[in-house]
Amino acid sequence: MQNYICLEVANCEARAWLFDDRAGHFELRGFACEKAVPNQPLSESVQKALAQVKPGNLPLTGYALTLSAGKLIRTVLIGASSDYSLKAAKALASAFYTQIVDVLNLQEGLSVVEQLERLLRTDADLFVVAGGIEEGAEKPVLAALDNLRVMLKAHNRAIPPQIVYLGNSRLKDETDRAFGKDSNFHLGGNICPSLGTQDLGAGMTAMLAAFRRIRRAELQGLSELEAQLNCQFIPVLLAEARMVRFVRQINTVEKDALLISFEPRISTAFISQREKAAVILPEAWAYQAKDKDEPERFNSMLLEKGANLAYLSNKQMHPGFTPVTVEDQIIEQSWFRIALRQCRKAWQKAGYFEENFMPEPVILTGSSLGAFGSHAQLLLAVMDGLELHGITTYVLDEKGVMTALGALAPLNPMIAVQVLGCGLLQNLGTVVTVNSPQKAGQPVLELELRHKFGAQIQKQQILKSELKYLDLEVNTEQKILLHPAEDADLGLGAPGIGGTLNRLSKGSGLIVDARGRPLEMPKDERARAAVVANWLSELGS
Repeated sequence: MQNYICLEVANCEARAWLFDDRAGHFELRGFACEKAVPNQPLSESVQKALAQVKPGNLPLTGYALTLSAGKLIRTVLIGASSDYSLKAAKALASAFYTQIVDVLNLQEGLSVVEQLERLLRTDADLFVVAGGIEEGAEKPVLAALDNLRVMLKAHNRAIPPQIVYLGNSRLKDETDRAFGKDSNFHLGGNICPSLGTQDLGAGMTAMLAAFRRIRRAELQGLSELEAQLNCQFIPVLLAEARMVRFVRQINTVEKDALLISFEPRISTAFISQREKAAVILPEAWAYQAKDKDEPERFNSMLLEKGANLAYLSNKQMHPGFTPVTVEDQIIEQSWFRIALRQCRKAWQKAGYFEENFMPEPVILTGSSLGAFGSHAQLLLAVMDGLELHGITTYVLDEKGVMTALGALAPLNPMIAVQVLGCGLLQNLGTVVTVNSPQKAGQPVLELELRHKFGAQIQKQQILKSELKYLDLEVNTEQKILLHPAEDADLGLGAPGIGGTLNRLSKGSGLIVDARGRPLEMPKDERARAAVVANWLSELGS
């Protein structure tokens, strides 16, 4: 029998998973989550979580260790061009909990002195140099590396800044002479070997080395934990990116796969497109009120004036705070929507989440999802925050197994293959979004439930502005026909084009969202609260 444990160390908790194949195929056998005690050594919560899942005296086949704990890594990107080198450097850095504090384009023409002063002002933890294509320009890259060498010698930080070079390989001899065996310098392959080409894998080893050095110096007890488990940690984001890529590979439809991870400080969207590396889009998960955000916009009941802002002030001071009262949950869920909308806008600026983006499936994971008392509340909040188009299935990874499976994949890829088919990911529902210029109350969609031989079983009409839950299970004996109005768009190519749904998961049902994009809501605060409460009631909360 083989058994594997994955451990995740986060800022507020430690999580552990045990998988074994005693039944002839891999299954999740144990799961533990231990809250971390502020100002206590890392080992306290970690050892408690491990103790809960260890399989007695049986030897372990292997461990995997993932990490999301620690501060965001202040990072400077340096590149020979914004369209190629810097774009590739940013894509690679996105997997390592970086906060980009400056971007230095070597085509800007700064003098050596100006460049050095700018580098010193950043007070950064990490400098990533993507120095041009193979056989490309050398002088500006060499000048930047020389400045970094001077800065490294002059630093007075407790944790030395890390320098990662991922550029033109012709400069390898020069970098060896400049940095020698300095443990704060990491040499990787060229991540932009030719114009329009990215090879992020060429820089992965060097970035991992820099990331590990920063975190080991920052987090007490981390090196000892690695020694105990006999493995090196990887960032959680990298493990989750592996899994969304795997989901895209096994997808039965030709759509991008989307995974969104919600953690106390960042929300990260992972998009896997056909035959491409997963795109990682981390964004600060902020709870900072702005006048235009209408803090109470999505409250499902009227609360006292200032209640939202008071709660959010407490949230800013204690990011891991979990709501306990009904009022707290209402505010948390309202702000979840607003924060997710802010993330979506940032992702749109990066070129994603446009109107034609219709992923399948959408997988939700992360410790911040614990703020929801029911799956219906979670589903509605995500739908309202993302405002996706078309037809999409929403799936919940309640125990965070996507992280564990992604971390264990290099040890045994069969774990991910077999565990994903065991029902650990819960189907929240298939959502059909109807866009129409019609006024509220006008018919925009007709659904027919038919037997496979054609006999009509059920018929349903959907009106504009409705959110409708239909308790339907479509199996091999049945199908749903979608007949939109002439001007109604289901995301199937053009307005008026319908389609067929041939399979719906038992118990999850079908949700039809005809509320419009963007959402159309009453201006009156009392009426808005009633509308949100009705939506929740319709979904079963």
